[in-house]
Amino acid sequence: MYSRIIPGRLDRRSGTRNAFNGSFASLFPGAYQVLQSDRGLTYGGTPLAAAGNTSTTVLTLTGTLATAPVPIRVKATNTAAVGSATFDISLDGGASFSSIGTPPTAGVPAPLTGAATGLSLTWSAGNSVINDTWNATAAASADQSGNAKDFTQANPAKQMVVTVGLNGKAALLWDGVDDVYNSALTMPANPVFDWKVWRKVTEPSGISLHCGGIAGLSHVLNCPGVATTLSTFASGGGNTVNITLNQWMRTEAYFSNSASDYTKAGSGAPVSGTNAGAAATTAGYQIGNCVNVAGRFSNMELLIHALMPYLPSAGQLAAANAAVSTYYAGLVAI
Repeated sequence: MYSRIIPGRLDRRSGTRNAFNGSFASLFPGAYQVLQSDRGLTYGGTPLAAAGNTSTTVLTLTGTLATAPVPIRVKATNTAAVGSATFDISLDGGASFSSIGTPPTAGVPAPLTGAATGLSLTWSAGNSVINDTWNATAAASADQSGNAKDFTQANPAKQMVVTVGLNGKAALLWDGVDDVYNSALTMPANPVFDWKVWRKVTEPSGISLHCGGIAGLSHVLNCPGVATTLSTFASGGGNTVNITLNQWMRTEAYFSNSASDYTKAGSGAPVSGTNAGAAATTAGYQIGNCVNVAGRFSNMELLIHALMPYLPSAGQLAAANAAVSTYYAGLVAI
């Protein structure tokens, strides 16, 4: 007899917990869409120059990784023209650097090694300035649900920086200025759905922290003018919870177009009672900005985004919580 066992759930026959397979999509069968920062990542072709960078050379990143993505940071170690300029590279978010070796030649790809094997960096003609840095970005994240509703961002200036998340795994960092991920997700008309995000809000903000653009849900979760509160949107009001800045938290919202709608953040209790609305059939979904309201950008790091039909099974949710605690060593407040 065939028996489907959800990863992370306690197996009553053996009394042991099934090993988590690393894919959060497996915890949410039937999801509309799942983004996982350490899976399905496509790097942006133009690493982002950090604030204060005055070098005139432009970096290009090409190739693909057969292994998990890593944060890539490049630092100029002298002030010189490309050809004489020297650079260091970090694959751990800047905690440590190693020498690239021979000064790169303008226009000639330099293969990377170690955890970045398969990728190459190319410098254009120009000058470097000592201690200037560039960070690899994300141009796309493949939808892990199997529905092929990938997230993309073609504009290098609006791409998220790839950072170190938890336990050395890659995360995505939104800058609160213009970064946004786009998807062609089309939701069924007026579904009951559950929206879960593992993320860290990095800066206080009176604007939106994380938004979706599903028709009437112009703000799926937003910050209504107070830096440490998070709310669903329902014609100007919603179910509001407290958040903790710079703490990895699971934020969660349930939408059924009724007073049973709720919002939850971290280990806090769910807050319900306000009808948060329901989605209408539409195409287009965003993370980081509201489709219908300009200028509401997110300040956050993101690990997991899952949008799904509501999961009525408490066992499935318990399995997901247990898996997160194991996978991320209990560092996500759930």
